[in-house]
Amino acid sequence: DPAGSARENLRDLNRAGYRSERPWRDTPDPALQTAAPETQRRAPARKAAARKQLGPIDRLLAEIRRDRKGVAVCAMLAATMLVMAAAVSAVDGNADFAGEYRELLAKWAGYLLRHGVDPENQLCTDDFAGHLAHNCNLSLKAIMGLAGYARLCGMWGDRQEAARFDAAAREMAASWLDRAAEGDGSVRLAFDQPGTFSMKYNAVWDKLFGTGLFPAAAMEREFASYAARLNPYGMPLDNRADYTKSDWLVWTATLAPDKEQFMAFIHPLWLAYHVSPSRVPMTDWYSTVTSQQIGFQNRTVQGGLFIKLLEQKGLCRF
Repeated sequence: DPAGSARENLRDLNRAGYRSERPWRDTPDPALQTAAPETQRRAPARKAAARKQLGPIDRLLAEIRRDRKGVAVCAMLAATMLVMAAAVSAVDGNADFAGEYRELLAKWAGYLLRHGVDPENQLCTDDFAGHLAHNCNLSLKAIMGLAGYARLCGMWGDRQEAARFDAAAREMAASWLDRAAEGDGSVRLAFDQPGTFSMKYNAVWDKLFGTGLFPAAAMEREFASYAARLNPYGMPLDNRADYTKSDWLVWTATLAPDKEQFMAFIHPLWLAYHVSPSRVPMTDWYSTVTSQQIGFQNRTVQGGLFIKLLEQKGLCRF
């Protein structure tokens, strides 16, 4: 139930004590096991009490996935929630559920309007890869977040805001195509890094929503460029490392213009699971060269493997 899962994620943001763990840290950091002075032990309690006084958006930006430099992954989280809220509403045929969080969603949309066109140095969904400024795929997600919010506004009957955010998303998409272009039909990892590449899996929502922000021909050229990036067990997330993520690989495959190319793109994923020496509960983070697990296993992100069904059924089209 894609709508039900997204509803639960939205509600999680308003639950007391909501926090995010680094899932790849299987054992506690030894440094965190050292006995701390009494004043330090009391600090978490004081912080928890202070957090109770914050609104959901403040807790999100102040608490979720901060790195050691105190930089939150604002663009990714804001865009993700807007996309999910839009997807729920498309499936439900109304935006009543999203309407319960209308003020919150408007704040996230406002943030993306200001910062989504060229994200600052911050983490993204693939936070294990580290910080990256001017991330093209992250900007893609911000654009789709704004497009989703525009559809929500339309369902709420706010035509003026719907038109404003739709126009902003389209303007940003046109700018994105120009600034991200490598010159050979492919798109860079970051706007300021020529000679790089990455999976543009966030563009799948343009296809699922039917928003038409990115010309089909442009996306087909980008997808065609992936053939040269393939390793024996799939395409790496980007040029920085040989590992990939199973869910993003299938999202990327869904950009394929036909079933034949989709099947060809996901076959190495099947092969990786078939021959991998890492006999663990289905990992989603593995090497495209050796098929060995890098980290993560038995995670609900594997639900992303079914995204092709959403595209085939048209459940999320507006």
